Amino acid sequence: MTYVMSAALVIGLAATGPALAQVAGTYAGTAKDGSTVTFTVTTDTTTGNLAVTSAGINFQAPCKNESYTLYSGEGYGMNADIVGGAVSNTTSYPQFYIAFTLTFAKDGKTAIGTELVIAPALYTPNTLPARSIFCESKRQSMSVSLQTPASQPAAAPLHYVYDSRGRIIGQVLR
Repeated sequence: MTYVMSAALVIGLAATGPALAQVAGTYAGTAKDGSTVTFTVTTDTTTGNLAVTSAGINFQAPCKNESYTLYSGEGYGMNADIVGGAVSNTTSYPQFYIAFTLTFAKDGKTAIGTELVIAPALYTPNTLPARSIFCESKRQSMSVSLQTPASQPAAAPLHYVYDSRGRIIGQVLR
């Protein structure tokens, strides 16, 4: 009887196909335009799956109908489960819209994907702001790799900005 149950278990595991070895940790890399990106992968406490739980997206966004480019970055939290080695997320706050996709390599230590950022900017050259303009970093490719403790850059001290529901909506370097 034990032999039959063991054989059934082996057959069941073989039918699931190769497992993805996702790795929890911090992933860092660059977008096509050279801007830096970071993602944190941890366990989703609701589902038990690995998930992207925070993102830091720096961007260069040319503004529409202007010669101005917005150079900025956003850090924010989320709970986007990694399913089948891939994840996508769209987050929109009053001050930004960010959409990204990531597909992890089979070893789970690198990923490639895309990002799109749209953000408003207050803009009136050399005067008090009188209007806002939309700035958009077109969808572009990005790649990230798992950071080991020795390879992680020293973090600058941050002050997080929260919305009325307690979600992180931005960060300010001190």
